[in-house]
Amino acid sequence: MNNQKISLNKYLDNLLSFVRKNTPDIAQKFEYYFKQNFLKMFEINYLNIKTNEEFDIYELNKIAEMSYNDLKGIDNTFLLGFRYFYNLKFKIEKGVFVPQPDTEGLVDLVINNHKNHKGIEVGFGTGAISIAIETYSPNKMVAVDKNPKAFMLATENQIKHNTSVTFITEDFFDLEFETKFDFLVSNPPYIQEGDKDVSEWVKNNQPHEALYSPDHGLKFIKQLIEEGRNLLKPKGKMYLEFGWKQRDVLEKYLKDKVVYTFHKDINGNDRYLEISYENIKKNQK
Repeated sequence: MNNQKISLNKYLDNLLSFVRKNTPDIAQKFEYYFKQNFLKMFEINYLNIKTNEEFDIYELNKIAEMSYNDLKGIDNTFLLGFRYFYNLKFKIEKGVFVPQPDTEGLVDLVINNHKNHKGIEVGFGTGAISIAIETYSPNKMVAVDKNPKAFMLATENQIKHNTSVTFITEDFFDLEFETKFDFLVSNPPYIQEGDKDVSEWVKNNQPHEALYSPDHGLKFIKQLIEEGRNLLKPKGKMYLEFGWKQRDVLEKYLKDKVVYTFHKDINGNDRYLEISYENIKKNQK
């Protein structure tokens, strides 16, 4: 059955009449938030809408709810239902890690260093990293995440973007691969429990298991580095995101184990680690 539609002007006139009658003190702010949220939802400037153009009532009701939330200071991330990453639109849901702008630098490293290669991502969440890599480069991806909800969400995002990532729902460290990869990429859990720099939004909205790791936040990163020796081709590379205060402790661990290079994010902080296993004595800093 088709969703019921209504002209935007008629809907907003009725809605604002109700708001002005019952809560006149918030009417002006509510109208502002409504128009801003309309732009987010439909990606159309309110001023460019034709007088009688119709929209889905369900979506307009969602925008109205978001606008009330804005007035109350309630987060609308999951009500909006999508997030942009690397200029691509991804569906998001509670319980699956929401991709963050910082991680786009990780995708840059892969795309700039690899062409027509086969890579593996560990912890794919919405599928954003692997889908972005396949969209903007000729590389092919396999991606692993033990969260079944992530598999369903990433598959839906993949259909939308017409990529061919192989998504696997398993614990990465329980898997054995017959082939080796040209690169591994991951935004792993790297936050230490009790870290006071973690924002309230992150603590309240991102899955706990996607954020926190023992051993000062480095247990998962260390496991990946050890596993990489067996998973990557001789000239293979590994690309990992880490916390902005973790470079020093990472460098102590990495010394004489691998060849490593630190890369900065857009804010000038060391946030990405590039690793290879060739010429281990020639570490780059």
